[in-house]
Amino acid sequence: MTESTSEVILIVDDNPTNLAILSQALRDSGWSIRVAMDGESAIQQAMRNPPTLILLDILMSGMDGFETCRQLKSNEKTQDIPVIFMTALSDVQHRIKGLEAGAVDYITKPFEQSEVLARVTVHLRLRNLSQALEQQTVERTAAYDQLKQTQRKLIQAEKMVALGEMVAGVAHELCNPLDLINSLSLLSIDLVENLEQVLSSSSLKLDPLQPEQKLQIEESLGNLKRNCQEVQQSGQRANTIIQSMLTHSRSEVGQKQETDI
Repeated sequence: MTESTSEVILIVDDNPTNLAILSQALRDSGWSIRVAMDGESAIQQAMRNPPTLILLDILMSGMDGFETCRQLKSNEKTQDIPVIFMTALSDVQHRIKGLEAGAVDYITKPFEQSEVLARVTVHLRLRNLSQALEQQTVERTAAYDQLKQTQRKLIQAEKMVALGEMVAGVAHELCNPLDLINSLSLLSIDLVENLEQVLSSSSLKLDPLQPEQKLQIEESLGNLKRNCQEVQQSGQRANTIIQSMLTHSRSEVGQKQETDI
Protein backbone atom coordinates (compact mmCIF):
# COMPACT_ATOMS: atom_id res chain seq x y z
CA MET A 1 0.00 0.00 0.00
CA THR A 2 1.47 3.37 -1.02
CA GLU A 3 -0.11 6.73 -0.17
CA SER A 4 0.90 10.29 -0.95
CA THR A 5 3.74 11.55 1.22
CA SER A 6 1.92 14.91 1.38
CA GLU A 7 -0.48 13.27 3.86
CA VAL A 8 0.87 13.63 7.39
CA ILE A 9 -0.33 11.50 10.32
CA LEU A 10 0.19 12.68 13.90
CA ILE A 11 0.35 9.82 16.44
CA VAL A 12 -0.35 10.81 20.07
CA ASP A 13 0.49 8.20 22.73
CA ASP A 14 2.45 8.29 26.00
CA ASN A 15 3.70 4.75 25.41
CA PRO A 16 6.97 4.78 23.42
CA THR A 17 6.47 1.17 22.30
CA ASN A 18 3.08 1.94 20.76
CA LEU A 19 4.55 5.00 19.07
CA ALA A 20 7.39 3.00 17.57
CA ILE A 21 5.17 0.19 16.26
CA LEU A 22 2.55 2.46 14.73
CA SER A 23 5.10 4.87 13.29
CA GLN A 24 6.96 2.11 11.51
CA ALA A 25 3.81 0.48 10.11
CA LEU A 26 2.40 3.73 8.79
CA ARG A 27 5.73 4.99 7.49
CA ASP A 28 6.19 1.71 5.57
CA SER A 29 2.84 2.41 3.88
CA GLY A 30 4.12 5.72 2.54
CA TRP A 31 2.74 8.28 4.99
CA SER A 32 4.72 10.99 6.71
CA ILE A 33 4.65 10.57 10.49
CA ARG A 34 4.88 12.97 13.42
CA VAL A 35 4.57 11.93 17.07
CA ALA A 36 3.58 13.49 20.40
CA MET A 37 3.60 11.92 23.88
CA ASP A 38 0.92 14.07 25.53
CA GLY A 39 -2.17 16.09 24.68
CA GLU A 40 -0.61 19.52 25.18
CA SER A 41 2.25 18.96 22.74
CA ALA A 42 -0.16 17.32 20.26
CA ILE A 43 -2.35 20.46 20.25
CA GLN A 44 0.71 22.69 19.83
CA GLN A 45 1.95 20.63 16.87
CA ALA A 46 -1.46 20.58 15.25
CA MET A 47 -1.81 24.34 15.63
CA ARG A 48 1.66 25.04 14.27
CA ASN A 49 1.47 22.66 11.31
CA PRO A 50 -1.90 20.86 10.94
CA PRO A 51 -1.58 17.15 10.04
CA THR A 52 -3.88 15.31 7.66
CA LEU A 53 -5.12 12.88 10.35
CA ILE A 54 -4.54 12.26 14.07
CA LEU A 55 -4.30 8.91 15.88
CA LEU A 56 -5.04 9.79 19.52
CA ASP A 57 -4.69 7.60 22.60
CA ILE A 58 -7.48 8.04 25.15
CA LEU A 59 -5.71 7.10 28.41
CA MET A 60 -2.70 9.41 28.78
CA SER A 61 -1.17 11.10 31.81
CA GLY A 62 -2.12 14.73 32.15
CA MET A 63 -4.67 15.76 29.53
CA ASP A 64 -6.53 12.66 28.35
CA GLY A 65 -7.58 11.94 24.78
CA PHE A 66 -11.17 13.12 25.26
CA GLU A 67 -10.12 16.61 26.39
CA THR A 68 -7.39 16.77 23.74
CA CYS A 69 -9.94 15.99 21.05
CA ARG A 70 -12.44 18.53 22.40
CA GLN A 71 -9.81 21.27 22.31
CA LEU A 72 -8.77 20.33 18.77
CA LYS A 73 -12.38 20.45 17.62
CA SER A 74 -13.04 23.79 19.31
CA ASN A 75 -10.29 25.53 17.34
CA GLU A 76 -11.04 26.74 13.81
CA LYS A 77 -7.54 25.84 12.60
CA THR A 78 -7.73 22.18 13.71
CA GLN A 79 -11.46 21.38 13.86
CA ASP A 80 -11.57 19.67 10.46
CA ILE A 81 -8.70 17.24 11.11
CA PRO A 82 -10.06 13.65 11.40
CA VAL A 83 -9.28 12.10 14.81
CA ILE A 84 -9.19 8.31 15.35
CA PHE A 85 -9.11 7.25 18.98
CA MET A 86 -6.84 4.43 20.14
CA THR A 87 -8.19 2.72 23.24
CA ALA A 88 -8.00 -0.43 25.33
CA LEU A 89 -11.43 0.45 26.72
CA SER A 90 -13.93 -1.82 25.07
CA ASP A 91 -17.19 -0.67 26.72
CA VAL A 92 -19.73 1.14 24.61
CA GLN A 93 -19.94 4.21 26.86
CA HIS A 94 -16.30 5.14 26.29
CA ARG A 95 -16.67 4.70 22.55
CA ILE A 96 -19.76 6.93 22.53
CA LYS A 97 -17.94 9.51 24.62
CA GLY A 98 -15.09 9.50 22.11
CA LEU A 99 -17.43 10.03 19.18
CA GLU A 100 -19.23 12.82 21.06
CA ALA A 101 -15.87 14.49 21.66
CA GLY A 102 -15.43 14.70 17.87
CA ALA A 103 -13.62 11.52 16.85
CA VAL A 104 -14.52 9.87 13.54
CA ASP A 105 -13.54 6.31 14.56
CA TYR A 106 -11.64 4.22 17.09
CA ILE A 107 -9.04 1.46 17.08
CA THR A 108 -8.91 -1.11 19.85
CA LYS A 109 -5.65 -2.04 21.58
CA PRO A 110 -3.71 -4.27 21.16
CA PHE A 111 -3.36 -3.13 17.57
CA GLU A 112 -4.05 -5.25 14.56
CA GLN A 113 -1.80 -3.67 11.91
CA SER A 114 -4.07 -4.45 8.96
CA GLU A 115 -7.04 -2.87 10.79
CA VAL A 116 -5.05 0.27 11.58
CA LEU A 117 -3.96 0.67 7.96
CA ALA A 118 -7.47 -0.01 6.66
CA ARG A 119 -9.14 2.53 8.97
CA VAL A 120 -6.51 5.19 8.31
CA THR A 121 -6.85 4.65 4.56
CA VAL A 122 -10.65 4.91 4.68
CA HIS A 123 -10.70 8.13 6.67
CA LEU A 124 -8.00 9.77 4.57
CA ARG A 125 -10.02 8.98 1.46
CA LEU A 126 -13.18 10.30 3.09
CA ARG A 127 -11.36 13.49 4.03
CA ASN A 128 -10.07 13.90 0.47
CA LEU A 129 -13.57 13.35 -0.91
CA SER A 130 -14.99 15.88 1.53
CA GLN A 131 -12.41 18.46 0.51
CA ALA A 132 -13.10 17.76 -3.17
CA LEU A 133 -16.83 18.26 -2.59
CA GLU A 134 -16.15 21.51 -0.73
CA GLN A 135 -14.00 22.72 -3.62
CA GLN A 136 -16.72 21.81 -6.10
CA THR A 137 -19.22 23.72 -3.96
CA VAL A 138 -16.95 26.76 -3.94
CA GLU A 139 -16.45 26.54 -7.71
CA ARG A 140 -20.16 26.10 -8.38
CA THR A 141 -20.99 29.00 -6.08
CA ALA A 142 -18.47 31.17 -7.94
CA ALA A 143 -19.91 30.05 -11.29
CA TYR A 144 -23.44 30.82 -10.07
CA ASP A 145 -22.35 34.27 -8.90
CA GLN A 146 -20.73 34.89 -12.27
CA LEU A 147 -23.89 33.77 -14.03
CA LYS A 148 -26.01 36.13 -11.93
CA GLN A 149 -23.60 38.97 -12.66
CA THR A 150 -23.76 38.25 -16.39
CA GLN A 151 -27.56 38.11 -16.18
CA ARG A 152 -27.65 41.50 -14.45
CA LYS A 153 -25.42 42.95 -17.16
CA LEU A 154 -27.69 41.56 -19.89
CA ILE A 155 -30.77 43.00 -18.17
CA GLN A 156 -29.01 46.34 -17.84
CA ALA A 157 -28.04 46.22 -21.52
CA GLU A 158 -31.66 45.53 -22.49
CA LYS A 159 -32.79 48.46 -20.35
CA MET A 160 -30.23 50.71 -22.02
CA VAL A 161 -31.47 49.63 -25.46
CA ALA A 162 -35.06 50.34 -24.45
CA LEU A 163 -34.04 53.69 -22.98
CA GLY A 164 -32.16 54.57 -26.16
CA GLU A 165 -35.20 53.78 -28.29
CA MET A 166 -37.43 55.87 -26.03
CA VAL A 167 -35.00 58.80 -26.09
CA ALA A 168 -34.80 58.61 -29.87
CA GLY A 169 -38.59 58.58 -30.15
CA VAL A 170 -39.01 61.57 -27.84
CA ALA A 171 -36.25 63.48 -29.62
CA HIS A 172 -37.82 62.91 -33.03
CA GLU A 173 -41.22 64.03 -31.75
CA LEU A 174 -39.70 67.27 -30.45
CA CYS A 175 -37.74 68.12 -33.60
CA ASN A 176 -40.68 69.43 -35.69
CA PRO A 177 -42.19 71.83 -33.14
CA LEU A 178 -38.74 73.13 -32.22
CA ASP A 179 -37.90 73.75 -35.86
CA LEU A 180 -41.15 75.71 -36.17
CA ILE A 181 -40.36 77.73 -33.02
CA ASN A 182 -36.89 78.57 -34.31
CA SER A 183 -38.20 79.60 -37.73
CA LEU A 184 -41.02 81.75 -36.36
CA SER A 185 -38.75 83.43 -33.82
CA LEU A 186 -36.28 84.39 -36.57
CA LEU A 187 -39.14 85.66 -38.73
CA SER A 188 -40.53 87.68 -35.80
CA ILE A 189 -37.12 89.29 -35.22
CA ASP A 190 -37.01 90.33 -38.87
CA LEU A 191 -40.50 91.80 -38.65
CA VAL A 192 -39.64 93.81 -35.55
CA GLU A 193 -36.51 95.15 -37.20
CA ASN A 194 -38.57 96.18 -40.25
CA LEU A 195 -41.07 97.97 -38.01
CA GLU A 196 -38.26 99.78 -36.27
CA GLN A 197 -36.91 100.96 -39.61
CA VAL A 198 -40.35 102.13 -40.73
CA LEU A 199 -40.96 104.08 -37.53
CA SER A 200 -37.57 105.75 -37.71
CA SER A 201 -37.95 106.61 -41.40
CA SER A 202 -38.47 110.27 -42.26
CA SER A 203 -40.75 109.23 -45.14
CA LEU A 204 -43.48 108.05 -42.77
CA LYS A 205 -46.69 109.69 -44.06
CA LEU A 206 -48.79 109.05 -41.02
CA ASP A 207 -49.89 111.65 -38.63
CA PRO A 208 -46.97 112.74 -36.51
CA LEU A 209 -46.73 110.74 -33.27
CA GLN A 210 -46.62 112.32 -29.94
CA PRO A 211 -43.26 111.84 -28.19
CA GLU A 212 -44.92 109.73 -25.49
CA GLN A 213 -46.57 107.49 -28.11
CA LYS A 214 -43.36 107.10 -30.05
CA LEU A 215 -41.49 106.19 -26.84
CA GLN A 216 -44.08 103.57 -25.91
CA ILE A 217 -43.94 102.01 -29.39
CA GLU A 218 -40.16 101.91 -29.32
CA GLU A 219 -40.14 100.31 -25.87
CA SER A 220 -42.72 97.72 -26.93
CA LEU A 221 -40.81 96.88 -30.10
CA GLY A 222 -37.59 96.59 -28.09
CA ASN A 223 -39.20 94.23 -25.60
CA LEU A 224 -40.76 92.21 -28.42
CA LYS A 225 -37.42 91.91 -30.17
CA ARG A 226 -35.67 90.76 -26.99
CA ASN A 227 -38.39 88.20 -26.32
CA CYS A 228 -38.07 86.84 -29.87
CA GLN A 229 -34.31 86.61 -29.49
CA GLU A 230 -34.62 84.70 -26.22
CA VAL A 231 -37.13 82.30 -27.77
CA GLN A 232 -34.78 81.76 -30.72
CA GLN A 233 -31.78 81.14 -28.45
CA SER A 234 -33.76 78.72 -26.25
CA GLY A 235 -34.95 76.86 -29.33
CA GLN A 236 -31.37 76.49 -30.55
CA ARG A 237 -30.33 75.22 -27.12
CA ALA A 238 -33.16 72.68 -27.09
CA ASN A 239 -32.25 71.55 -30.59
CA THR A 240 -28.64 70.97 -29.51
CA ILE A 241 -29.84 68.82 -26.59
CA ILE A 242 -32.09 66.78 -28.90
CA GLN A 243 -29.24 66.14 -31.34
CA SER A 244 -27.10 64.95 -28.43
CA MET A 245 -29.90 62.63 -27.33
CA LEU A 246 -30.17 61.19 -30.81
CA THR A 247 -26.41 60.66 -30.99
CA HIS A 248 -26.44 58.95 -27.58
CA SER A 249 -29.35 56.68 -28.49
CA ARG A 250 -27.52 55.48 -31.62
CA SER A 251 -24.28 54.72 -29.75
CA GLU A 252 -23.34 51.17 -28.79
CA VAL A 253 -24.74 49.93 -25.51
CA GLY A 254 -22.21 50.43 -22.76
CA GLN A 255 -20.11 52.92 -24.72
CA LYS A 256 -19.80 56.24 -22.92
CA GLN A 257 -20.86 59.31 -24.90
CA GLU A 258 -20.55 62.93 -23.87
CA THR A 259 -24.00 64.55 -23.85
CA ASP A 260 -24.53 68.28 -23.59
CA ILE A 261 -27.48 68.86 -21.26
